[in-house]
Amino acid sequence: MAHITIKTLLSVGNLKGAYNTAIEEYRNNPQSKYAANNLAWVMDAYCKASARKGNIDDFQKAFLEILKLHILENNYALNKALAWRLRDLIMTAQNNKDCDKQYLGDFAFIIAKKLFPRKPSLHYSVLFNAFLSLRNDWNGFIDFCNWWDFNNFRPEDFEHPKLPNGYTLPVSMAESAYIAYTKYLLKENNDKHILDYLPILQKVHEQHPDTNYIGYYIAKIILIKTGNCNKAMKILLPFARKKQNQFWIWDILSQAQINNKEKRKACLIRAVNCKTKEEFLTNIRIKLAEMQYADFDFVGAKRQLSTIVEYHNQINKPLPYEVKKYIEEPWFINTDIKGKAKYTNYKSITEDILNADINGKLKEY
Repeated sequence: MAHITIKTLLSVGNLKGAYNTAIEEYRNNPQSKYAANNLAWVMDAYCKASARKGNIDDFQKAFLEILKLHILENNYALNKALAWRLRDLIMTAQNNKDCDKQYLGDFAFIIAKKLFPRKPSLHYSVLFNAFLSLRNDWNGFIDFCNWWDFNNFRPEDFEHPKLPNGYTLPVSMAESAYIAYTKYLLKENNDKHILDYLPILQKVHEQHPDTNYIGYYIAKIILIKTGNCNKAMKILLPFARKKQNQFWIWDILSQAQINNKEKRKACLIRAVNCKTKEEFLTNIRIKLAEMQYADFDFVGAKRQLSTIVEYHNQINKPLPYEVKKYIEEPWFINTDIKGKAKYTNYKSITEDILNADINGKLKEY
């Protein structure tokens, strides 16, 4: 009967009444698993309420009461619920302007390690997504990643989320995780760690070909960590031929053309001519416009910058500083975009680059 009473009280939001009923039942029979379970679900309701308010202290008190009952390990439903509660706490608390995100991350990680979620599962992925939102503000994110284990990503975690307004995000949760981890390794600058991680990235990209940014970082690691452009190109080109229709591969190849400005520019032109969403091309267009401007190709530069302006106006997004700087200058204002830009036979140049190892021209790099 206590179970029915507690459930009824919880359904009408009477937490205090539900707690009084549950604690009385538990004190009268502390060995009863049913009494412990009833009390645990009442404390879960307290966790839910405090999570929605972003109240870390109240969440902690309620969670500690659950731990004292020693029933979490074999209670799938309760673990599932608490994973969602912890997710809600993280997402709500971090929006508080006074929130110490380092403390929030540390606290939430301690709680997460006390849970026994099913792996892989939706609620385990939801938990990761919450911690992912702290990646730029919490120095424990990499430790959390190692604990959570990327092998627990589900196929659904590689799908691109669709927002309520119909916009599809360009990067999935899983891809964001691999990118964040790779950025950390690059910042750590430990060659062994990053090169040991490279085959893992390559396998993920093979299994999920639409993870464009993972592909980008694979190429970037190969280029940065090989020591010289010749060696980089030798490793990069077989991969590049497979991905030659991807804009980011031409961005990476342009970075390898340190001794040839024309080849570098040709790679950037090919990048912006790949069939891809405009949102990915802003930085590449800026680099190309800067090269064209330096070469007195004002028409070409204005075309690239104007495309950026048009796109950012469409999505109501502020312009990058570099673009704002250029479009306020007299040359931009006075240049006719319909004029004749300097010609670059980028297709011929980039095809030569793409097949340099086959044609015996790698020594040029």
